[in-house]
Amino acid sequence: MKLTAFVAIVAVTLTTIVVAQTPARPKPQPDEKAPLKLDEKFPGVRSAPKKTVPADGVKGPMKPVDILPGVRSKLEKGVPGVGEKAPIKTLPENFEARYRQAYDRLEQKELSFEEYLQLQKQDFLRIQQLEKIPAAELLPGGRKPAKLNTACGYGDFEAVGLNPVIDSAEWSGAFGFAWWNLSPPVIWSPGLVSGLITDPNAHQTLISAGTDPVVGIQQTGPNTSTGQPSGYAVRIGNAVNGFGTERLSKTFTVTSSDSLIRFWYAVVLEKPQGHLGRQPFFGVRVIDYGTNIELLGLVNLGCANPVVADSNNPFFQTKTRPGLEPIVFKDWACAQIDLSKQVGKVTTVEFVTQDCRAGGHFGYAYVDNFCGTCTDSPTGDLAFDADHSTRCGKGNVCYNYTLPSASNAAGNVSGTAVITLDIYQNGSLLATLPSSPTLSTGTNYCFGMIDPTTIPGIDVAAGGIDLAATGTFTLGGSVQTLSVGTMPEGRIPGQNNDYRIACGDTPHLATNCCLGKNLVPNRTFDPDGTPPGSEYHPAANNGSLVPGTFILSKVEGIGDACRNWMLPPACANTQDFSGYVMLVNGLTNQPTGSTSVIWEQKFELPTLPGVKEPEYRICFRYLPLPQCCFDIQAKPNIVVTGQSGPIALSNVSDVDTGCGHLFSASFTSNSGAALLQIVLPEDGLGDGNDLLIDNISVVQLVKVPAALLLFNLQAAPGTGGTYDVTLTAPTGLTNPPYTWAWEMWDPSGPTLVQSVPGNLPATAFSSLTISTPYVFKLKAWSECNTLTGSKQTWSFEPNAKKAEGKTIEDPNPEPVTSKTGPRLPAKRSE
Repeated sequence: MKLTAFVAIVAVTLTTIVVAQTPARPKPQPDEKAPLKLDEKFPGVRSAPKKTVPADGVKGPMKPVDILPGVRSKLEKGVPGVGEKAPIKTLPENFEARYRQAYDRLEQKELSFEEYLQLQKQDFLRIQQLEKIPAAELLPGGRKPAKLNTACGYGDFEAVGLNPVIDSAEWSGAFGFAWWNLSPPVIWSPGLVSGLITDPNAHQTLISAGTDPVVGIQQTGPNTSTGQPSGYAVRIGNAVNGFGTERLSKTFTVTSSDSLIRFWYAVVLEKPQGHLGRQPFFGVRVIDYGTNIELLGLVNLGCANPVVADSNNPFFQTKTRPGLEPIVFKDWACAQIDLSKQVGKVTTVEFVTQDCRAGGHFGYAYVDNFCGTCTDSPTGDLAFDADHSTRCGKGNVCYNYTLPSASNAAGNVSGTAVITLDIYQNGSLLATLPSSPTLSTGTNYCFGMIDPTTIPGIDVAAGGIDLAATGTFTLGGSVQTLSVGTMPEGRIPGQNNDYRIACGDTPHLATNCCLGKNLVPNRTFDPDGTPPGSEYHPAANNGSLVPGTFILSKVEGIGDACRNWMLPPACANTQDFSGYVMLVNGLTNQPTGSTSVIWEQKFELPTLPGVKEPEYRICFRYLPLPQCCFDIQAKPNIVVTGQSGPIALSNVSDVDTGCGHLFSASFTSNSGAALLQIVLPEDGLGDGNDLLIDNISVVQLVKVPAALLLFNLQAAPGTGGTYDVTLTAPTGLTNPPYTWAWEMWDPSGPTLVQSVPGNLPATAFSSLTISTPYVFKLKAWSECNTLTGSKQTWSFEPNAKKAEGKTIEDPNPEPVTSKTGPRLPAKRSE
């Protein structure tokens, strides 16, 4: 199909069902060059019986002996539609003569007239069946849903139960015929209909792991956590020709957390000669549900959308068949849907397959991992690199990438990538940084020495900026784009929170929240480690997780307990929830004020010499999990008890990071032991109150190690008899996790002369006068650790420089004060 044809095609209403108004179908128009109406150009969906594929999964154009018995049987029994089976109605007068004329006008004839006529009869009877549906129910999506789907619910298609089927609460389907010239428009039959790949009535089929019987690729997408095939996927369509087309769709309200959706797909298409604009294809459409307007350009499938058989595309492979036309197929690859402009709107995403519109060639596709990641996709991948990126001040923003690669007749070939970075603030684009060079090797790229204060138009008072990166991956004629972050909120939902302008108030997002030794045993929920205490009972497996129970589960398996449960897209490429997690099915509808301890552990609190009441920081991550209706969002709290009773908390914070919540709080205690409890309220009325927990930590707040404060000072003569001093931090002092500032003092006051915040690895103080003493200080802290400082005292005699002191720890470093920088407290306060 021509790309220009698809642009017009996608403007049609997503799932409109068009009901025949008269018993006879209008004659096809002979002039194929005349422009088609928009609602006539996008093929519909099917229910046509077609030729059965031989056991070897290979076939050519249909023969009468292949198709007539199946069609005749369907006509004799009545054609199944949405409601009950309809009795056969008398065909309109001159039905056969009218379609003989239509058949004679076809530019390409791949079916005999008898085959063509039987399919037209089949479609006529299917339309008669649709007339039984009340018109009020014939709305976008087939029938008006009782409620919208969720964005990512049942996106992995992992089956539950003994007889798994596609979850109709999360996905809709439809099917029909797409004729040579689509006149009249396609008439949809709503429904999810499964079957064997050789069944012409198999339209949307849940498929378990295995190999495709036609071309031998995996039937399920990759489990990106294990590298093995996933358990289940959906096959859209079948390996039987005959004008068939089908659809799988999902309608949901877009939020900032799911504005970028990635999915995996594979395509199998016969490749006929000619048929320009009418070849089998697979495509993805996005429709605004309120206006029924197609939204163009939001899905990139590498070279075009829709995808047709393309032997020149490096990601396509060809299976030749003696005496038959080849099959061209694309193995599993990842793509992305950009819904950033649809946040807050109800939107439909639709996957469509279609046979060729001459009737003699099939096309089908597989879809999996909707709302997954693109890890190891052969078409390329882009992900935020949290380990090497700074989060505030002057620093780096880094991304991991995978170059596209393919294997074909020429051998293994690889492509290139180019990464761009847009900076937003208050929802508006501030700047686009210079793109990366064309990357042909490596796996990591950093945009270095970003200084937010130098960006034109920056609002320092806003506190932060948002970042949106786009990777363009090229291999041969295939060009694919992937984004990390979107306009206007960047990578993390919410404005101005991806990167802080100054580092004084930046929350630390490391796994354990704070530096230092974690005092909590088995904080990562290793099943072989210390089991947590709980007032809830442990469940035997994920399938038996009933209210009032918990289980230690691999994070990849939380969907086994409830198919709607999965990590949000913002969790991709983070360690916020990884390995094993604690999965909790919370109680609801309990008496007012009811709570339960869902997790508790006792641990020892170490003492610090000379410190009467050491300070500690508690952190843990939790993710409220969705329920079907009347959803109660879990809101846990922390209780700490020492040997003398309850311990008060301070600096309590519960931050929505986009990947769940980060709860943190501080306390002081001179007790030798403490009991830490996570408490869950249970008096909400409704469903829900479910969550998963991971990465619990309790860390004692200590000073920055002294070795990281031993800065180097070099002095050199300046101009006019003055001196210049350059201060250099030790190599271990990095951001993250540390934050620091340089200062120059007049010791006679003492008076602060100059302060340089921003975590600079080196800084210079120029034009220092002779015979004047100066004190140079390095002040450093981590997000959870107390402020620590060191200093050197220098003075400069005429024609010489003389050290009056050495680097020593500053026992009482003053708070950092600067007209251009923040005021930093002596102790961190979240």
